[in-house]
Amino acid sequence: NMFPDNLFQAAFQQAHTVYVPKKPQSQNETAIDGLINKGAKIPGGGEEELIRSIQYRSGTNTLGIVFFCLVFGTFLGTLGEKKGQIVIEFFKAVFEVIMRMVSMVM
Repeated sequence: NMFPDNLFQAAFQQAHTVYVPKKPQSQNETAIDGLINKGAKIPGGGEEELIRSIQYRSGTNTLGIVFFCLVFGTFLGTLGEKKGQIVIEFFKAVFEVIMRMVSMVM
């Protein structure tokens, strides 16, 4: 959750890990596998093998968004005065617009 794949999707959904049972092999795959490994499989014995799967659920991935903003700001600061100044001025203007909108509502 700390490194979102899609920043826009992170605003609406969270990724979480789900373990699902591995689908059973067909009869042909089991027979071939037994010949190759030269071992006998015990039907119904042993532990069930689980596979990791990533699914999404509703909710904001706040950790991912905050971490992205921290890393983005850090690298923006390392660009120097000339290169990063355009982006910094843009966000200052966005901040000013949002503050005026909030003061108008209140």
